[in-house]
This record gives sequence, structure tokens and C-alpha cells, in this order.
Amino acid sequence: MKPDHSRLPPAPVTPGRFVRFAAIVDGAARDAELLLKACREERGRRHVHDLRVASRRLQACLHLASALLPRETCRAARRALADVLAALGRLRDATVQRQLARERCSDLSDCARLDRLLARRERHERKAAVAALRQVRLRRPLRAAVAALHARDGSAGMDRRLEEAVRRVLLRDWERMRERWPHASADSAAFHRARVALKRYRYELETWASLFRRRPARGTAALRLRQRQLGELHDDELLLARVTKWVARGKLPPSLRHALQFVVQRRAARLRRACLTGPPPFVSGQWI
Repeated sequence: MKPDHSRLPPAPVTPGRFVRFAAIVDGAARDAELLLKACREERGRRHVHDLRVASRRLQACLHLASALLPRETCRAARRALADVLAALGRLRDATVQRQLARERCSDLSDCARLDRLLARRERHERKAAVAALRQVRLRRPLRAAVAALHARDGSAGMDRRLEEAVRRVLLRDWERMRERWPHASADSAAFHRARVALKRYRYELETWASLFRRRPARGTAALRLRQRQLGELHDDELLLARVTKWVARGKLPPSLRHALQFVVQRRAARLRRACLTGPPPFVSGQWI
């Protein structure tokens, strides 16, 4: 007796990588829009961090898609995301500096005075960030980029084009990170440029890995570690620069700056030695 195939459920259709990629971009765009609305309404501090992360991940998605979409479509969306990150950058620095001051200066007599100054600056930057975010127009360029992706043919040919484009982008950005990696006599700006290049490469790598529904095989931990070390180095130097400015204006005593400088320099020497061991290896070839 032959089985009645008409009663069987339809076989599941596994979407290709390009279709999944378009769905990931669509979801990331919706998340960014919701988080932007929450930040405009000042619902909580956590939304600021989440919006910065979502914006960077969405920038990575659009950078990977730039080889498949009209240049102006991706450029407009990435420009709007850059406006979001610019609006939140100073607020993020103020928040992190206050947290670092509590950790680095907790045993100093003028810690409470410094905390009050940093809290006042954080409130000022929060108001400025909210005002700037209310001027950002994010929805229209993101919707245009997502619509352009969904309009593309999700065939195997598009999957191959996407894979080839991603390989080129990942290799190019890893080379850029390697070229910008600081040497022994590099200044603070060189370490910061390396951190920006590493962050961009890492977000692109994790975006592409999500299409395989798994993490990259090796190297992701090294990327996260180097990003954290470079970030701590940058944040410590920003805090010291802020304290130095307030000391020059007479808002803080010089003794606080000297004590903080000793702590920051000792930590900076350790972090620099760790980062000078070299950039993380190129990891995409291990799992694509």
C-alpha cells in the first residue's frame, strides 16, 4: 500500500544565508528603533548601552551588505547610526569615568568631591544626548536599507555573492586592524585607533557567525580580551585628562591628580605590555 503523501506535513524549507542575513538586519533595525525611542524618553541608563551596542552591530550588518546594495542606501543608514553613536559618546564617557573614579579613587580623601563633579557632568551630558537623539532621523534610512535587502533575490547565487563579499570585507578589516596595531613607542591615539578597528572587525565577525547559528571557532575570546584591555586603557586616560582639567581650574586639589596619575600609569604599563604582544589572529577562515 502506497503512503498518502497528501496527508504529510510539508517539508521544512531552510532559508539560505542571504535570506537569514536580511532577517537579521531587519531584526537589528527594529531593536535599534525601539531602543532609540526608549533613550529619547529617558526610561533608564541601561538603554544607552544597549542602543550603542545595537547601533554598532547594525553598522556591521550594513557594512557587510554594502557590496550587495546601492552605495547611497547603506551610506544614509550608516550616517544616521553614526549620529546616534556621536550623540551617546560623551554620555558614555561621563558614565564610565564616574564608575572608574569610584574604583580608582575610593581610598582618597577627595573622592566624594570628584564624584559630585562627575555626577553633575553626567547629568549635563545626559540632557545633551537626549536632545541630540531627538534630532536623529533613523527610521526612514533603516527601513530603506531593509527593504532593499528584502527586494533582492534570495537564491543560491545571492548566497555565494554574500559569502564572497563577506570574505573580502573581513579580510580587509582585519588587515586594517593589523596595520593600525600600536608598536612600543605608540601614543594614546594609536591605541585608540587600534581599538576602533578591532571593534569593527569583531562586530562584523559575530554578525556573520550568527548566520551559521554558532560562534566562531577560535579567536573570539582573544578579540574580546584585546578590546577590553584597549578600552580600559582609553577610559583611564580620559579620566586622568578630565581630572587634570578640573585641577587647572581649581575645582580639585593637585594631590588628587598625582594619586590618580600613579594608579593610571601603573595600570597603563601593564595593559600596554599585554596589547603589544600583537593583534588577534584572522579567524574567519576557520569556520566560513
